[in-house]
Amino acid sequence: MSFGLKNARATYIRAMITIFHDMIHKEIEVYVDDIIINYKRSSDHIAYLKKFFDRLRKYNLKFNRAKCAFGVPSGKLLGFIVSRRGIEMLRKDAAIDWSEECQKALDKIKEYLSKLPILIPPEPGRPLLLYFSVLDRAFGCILGQHDETRRNEQAIYYLSKKFTLYEARRRYHRGIDGWRMFFNGAANFKGVGIEAVLVSETGQHYSVSTKLRFPCTNIMEEYKACILGLRLAIDMNVQELLVIGDSDLLVHQVLGEWATKNTKIFPYFVLCTRADQEVHKDRIPRIQNEFADALATLSSMIQHPDNNFIDPIQIRIHKQPSYCVHVEEEIDGNPWFHNIKKYQEKREHPETVIHT
Repeated sequence: MSFGLKNARATYIRAMITIFHDMIHKEIEVYVDDIIINYKRSSDHIAYLKKFFDRLRKYNLKFNRAKCAFGVPSGKLLGFIVSRRGIEMLRKDAAIDWSEECQKALDKIKEYLSKLPILIPPEPGRPLLLYFSVLDRAFGCILGQHDETRRNEQAIYYLSKKFTLYEARRRYHRGIDGWRMFFNGAANFKGVGIEAVLVSETGQHYSVSTKLRFPCTNIMEEYKACILGLRLAIDMNVQELLVIGDSDLLVHQVLGEWATKNTKIFPYFVLCTRADQEVHKDRIPRIQNEFADALATLSSMIQHPDNNFIDPIQIRIHKQPSYCVHVEEEIDGNPWFHNIKKYQEKREHPETVIHT
């Protein structure tokens, strides 16, 4: 897969459901990365295989022959042999002390494996039951129904996911209502600019930007921007702060997850980790750090004068046009621009025009 194997399992399951949606729980079963074609009568074996392979050809799917098995009367499962005779334990040549407790455990396993499959197809007309649980780094849910007796619950489908590091952190700082600080750095042919934005508990934004007039690397820009925001937070007496940036390297180094081996970076690293207030750090994609990114880019491109002060830039949001004119239908039957066109062509204006 072009995007690597990180999401291969989830992508495979979605592809199988899309391709075999009308065959799952009927002719075939899909378990994680395996497909099983099941049938109750041997006469259905060829028909099910033909339908299955026709579907594969339609979507141009290929299978590894070495990993396929057809017409298997028995097989190995969890150290046992499952066949028409039942469930048998694999016994090696070594002597085994087979006690009564072992036999009871084997009987329980036989009873469990001989029951109906864990996942069953849904029964129309019965209420659906949904259970879900969300933890800090994972969540899971299961969909089920009651059986005929209305006493036992049977599973229909289940889903579980482990949050990526970014998803877990996004879930964490979404629930924080305190102070936040966004920072970023930008470099182009006109120079280097850094920017930090403090957001208060009430949503008030406080921004500060600086143009760097010395050569530095990209990671130095990010560290300088982070230090700039931390100093602003200290000046404003912010005691607890969530620091958010789009530099993966900086966040991992400050959190202690990655080592800081560059001697030129180490002084910046010390300043970022030696804050007196309680600081939490997180990383977001650059597209979600667009405000700090835009101000840093602007700071890098402006040629700052040495002795003059630049007033703060005010950004206002207008939700409706500042001026709007409603043009009604003309009584004389001419279009609304008739008089304007006539004036441009002949320099004539209507008699009702008042000169001021």
